Amino acid sequence: MTPKIESPYLHGWDDEKVYFYDENGIEHCVSDEPDLMAKLIAICQDFFKSYHRPKTEMKQKAVIGEALKSIFSGISELRNAFPDKVFTVDGRLVGDIGEVIAASEYDVRLYPVQQADHDGETPEGRKVQVKATFKDSLTFKAVPDYYLGFKLYQDGNYEEIFNGPGGIIFERFKHRKGIGETLLSFPLNELIRLSDTVPKSEKIKRREG
Repeated sequence: MTPKIESPYLHGWDDEKVYFYDENGIEHCVSDEPDLMAKLIAICQDFFKSYHRPKTEMKQKAVIGEALKSIFSGISELRNAFPDKVFTVDGRLVGDIGEVIAASEYDVRLYPVQQADHDGETPEGRKVQVKATFKDSLTFKAVPDYYLGFKLYQDGNYEEIFNGPGGIIFERFKHRKGIGETLLSFPLNELIRLSDTVPKSEKIKRREG
């Protein structure tokens, strides 16, 4: 008589096959069932994909946060030593920080070579413009398929300001002279309100996990 077991389980032997022991202690070869084996593999793929990704993203986010803290700590020291100088954080550094946030947290692939009006694209090939700032406004020039904007903070945190089609920003500010042709600045509070009107289906997806 085959003894009952407390809980069913999977087991592997030296023949490199996977076996299942049911509650009655009866052995079944999972590897001999192609459909079942495919489902088991799919479950494992989904599990370990979500298991590993958060650790990577948490590490990336921690690196960005600590780097921002270090940058402002250094700026504070410089300002104390040279009070006549401002030592502002702007330009390429801020843009690069915004781009790594976009690439690590959103479904965006950055271009390996810098381009004039776009920083990357979605898996569907739609072009993305990424902007970041420590101030109270974000800049906007050419109208991209997607516009992704962030507010950065000295304590290492950051906030999504706008996520959606660039055309929405264009329509809101089309009365402004030079819109879509010259670099203009728009207030964060207005961009946040605009972003709130964008349907989830029209936003760049965050990475799973």
